[in-house]
Amino acid sequence: MPGKSLPHVAVFTSFDKFVHFTFFAGFFVLWYLYFPQLKNKALYLIWLSAFYGYAIEFYQLYFANGRSFDIFDGVADTVGAVCAWLVIRKFMPMNK
Repeated sequence: MPGKSLPHVAVFTSFDKFVHFTFFAGFFVLWYLYFPQLKNKALYLIWLSAFYGYAIEFYQLYFANGRSFDIFDGVADTVGAVCAWLVIRKFMPMNK
């Protein structure tokens, strides 16, 4: 959906970044739970989240009309994954 078509939320000016953060935190958690036996899975999944987030941004830049590349969307994606890992680490210490 073109960014111009998204509703403007005046209460939270960076709502788009919050959505990126939340989606990629969920992305990380779901893949983390799907691969319980994988060693160093947090590192792989954080890398995957960052790669996928920036890949989407490049796709938008070159192939999606009305959309553009935003480096801070990729940052929000990566930070969402890292924060999800920190929460998992704190509340599920046996799954490091």
